[in-house]
Amino acid sequence: MRRKPFGKRGVGAMVTVFIFAVVFFLSYSTIAHAQTPPKKTKILLITQRLDHFINPEKRPEPGREVHMYEDGCKILAKCLEQTPNVETVICDKWPKDPAIKKDIGAIVLFTDPGYMVLFTEENEKEVADLLKKGVGLTAIHWATGQKATDEAWRRNTIPWLKALGGMDGIAGNNMSTAKVEKVIPDHPISRGVPEFDLEEEYYMNPALLAWAKPLFKARLTIDGRALDNPVAWVYDRYSDERFLGGRSYGVTLGHYHMNWRLEALRRLVVNGILWTAHLEIPKNGAPCAVSEQDLKLPNYWK
Repeated sequence: MRRKPFGKRGVGAMVTVFIFAVVFFLSYSTIAHAQTPPKKTKILLITQRLDHFINPEKRPEPGREVHMYEDGCKILAKCLEQTPNVETVICDKWPKDPAIKKDIGAIVLFTDPGYMVLFTEENEKEVADLLKKGVGLTAIHWATGQKATDEAWRRNTIPWLKALGGMDGIAGNNMSTAKVEKVIPDHPISRGVPEFDLEEEYYMNPALLAWAKPLFKARLTIDGRALDNPVAWVYDRYSDERFLGGRSYGVTLGHYHMNWRLEALRRLVVNGILWTAHLEIPKNGAPCAVSEQDLKLPNYWK
């Protein structure tokens, strides 16, 4: 039997069915996508509970406690998790559990000299592989440095500079109050960070690679002379004649625990950590609210 060709009515029906199918597919895809929770960015904070500044026999004057690494990391973790889809994990030294290290977006060091904590013989290859994959790296205060023995200096300086882009002051320290100012006002990390006065142990003349960019500076006065001293820098990691896609951030501030009371300091650090994880920084900076209870220290000096 000879089939009749489709008439106008038949063609119209087919078009209607096709349009309905496309609309249904697009609607279903949109709903399914909306129901899929966004992937979280995991930020690993490496810390130490106590360092050599804790003397059980003598508690410093309240508000003068220094190098409170674990307590500072808890504050930073609370601030970081105020950004949607960010989760944090705090570990004492580099974790051995593979589940903790899976899908890390950024590593943060608030410890003794960072190279000696991160690049041990046991950890070195694993950490290097993560950095090559683009995992972010932030080092805070003394963690921007390395153990200053002649042998360690020769062995570790170049690898550490290639990882962080800079290291702590090579001209000693200066205990003073200075104004912290922006060097690159339009950088994402600078968002929502005003100029602020800060009493701090300033690391003088940090060593920076040519590709590292000073981001914040302190206006110091030494022997009657004004001096702009870098206190934070950003670095797009570069190795073997190519950029690796990873970001590093060095911040030499963080000596006094009381300074975490300053919103400007918290945001300066939190913005930088999020930047290393390739996350967008809001126009007014990342949220970083804390309470008085969050800032309170345990009594380590019983």
